[in-house]
Amino acid sequence: MLKYGLMITVTFGFVCAMICQMIPQQMIGLFTHDQAVIQAGSLYLMTYGIDCIFASIHFCFSGYFCGCNRLTISFVHNLLSIVLIRIPGAYFASLWFVDTLYPMGLAAPLGSILSSIICIRYYISTKNTV
Repeated sequence: MLKYGLMITVTFGFVCAMICQMIPQQMIGLFTHDQAVIQAGSLYLMTYGIDCIFASIHFCFSGYFCGCNRLTISFVHNLLSIVLIRIPGAYFASLWFVDTLYPMGLAAPLGSILSSIICIRYYISTKNTV
């Protein structure tokens, strides 16, 4: 079941990421008419949208692990992602790239990649016991 869930969510995540790449101005424009906000938000959304792909992976694994009563691994991978990548990544991007939000949007997908790696490694190492 995990395999099918991953296929469905990664496909949907890929579609969402592509939409964020193709029409970010229209998506941000749903919430504001301020052109400066639309421009800055579009740059952020283009990089943040990539997170849809990787978040789908660790979301599936988190559900699987919770269903197998392995709640700790779901907590740990999310905590590590937030503390090691997402918060520092967004913070340093805001300091180093003051004129654009584009690099700040990379903090989320990078955090999701870390979570996905942790989940996949844990799954492989415990495949016979989970």
